[in-house]
Amino acid sequence: MSMTAASAAWPGHRALNELGSSGGIIISHSLLESPTVHGVETCLPGDRISLCVHFGGSIWMRKRSAFTNFEREGGIGSATLSIGGDPQTIEYRTRRCEGVRFLMARRWFDALLDDGTRSQAVEFIDPQNQQDCQLAVLGRMALLRSGSTPGDRLLADSIGFAVAGTVMRCWSNR
Repeated sequence: MSMTAASAAWPGHRALNELGSSGGIIISHSLLESPTVHGVETCLPGDRISLCVHFGGSIWMRKRSAFTNFEREGGIGSATLSIGGDPQTIEYRTRRCEGVRFLMARRWFDALLDDGTRSQAVEFIDPQNQQDCQLAVLGRMALLRSGSTPGDRLLADSIGFAVAGTVMRCWSNR
């Protein structure tokens, strides 16, 4: 199964760098610069989970879906989670917010569950722009990779499993 990044057609969004791996994760480094409130409607494919971690500046966000409903300012290290198959409306504004997005295949979470449970049965909890130090460290590590060499893909896979493990431990009912 190949995985491609959904292009973000969000006002003020600029992709800075992107790294794929063995097919289970795409790590994107991006920048949002939009001081006025913009809204987007989006829905990830059902077999994907997206985690955004913010690194520079702050972002105000209102996010509504069946999975999450919040309005909050987020700063350095804040995170938000999106579940595939869940249509959502997001409104945001920021002067400048740098971030990393981890677009993960659900099967990565299945690999972490050793009791036969499938990730479809797991209830994830959106961090709702709250700060998460572990995810911030993993996001910073992801920014250190430089290209698509075998070593970079291995680093992306390793970070991806660490991110999936952190989300499972801290932001799910498992």
